[in-house]
Amino acid sequence: MCGHHDWQSLPGNLIALALTGTAFFSRSSSRMRPMVCVALILVGMMFLANAHNILWSGHSPILVR
Repeated sequence: MCGHHDWQSLPGNLIALALTGTAFFSRSSSRMRPMVCVALILVGMMFLANAHNILWSGHSPILVR
């Protein structure tokens, strides 16, 4: 494993981002709010890393010649 996220991990990242975003914007209890916030930040960072690898730094990036 090289560590690059490719097209295969994009659907999983989108599902995770949608689920944590839904939990963040719903009316959750005040005790769970910090954990949901941390989860949203981590999943958002994973999604950005996936997008970065697909577009610029993966094995066959789209935007680099």
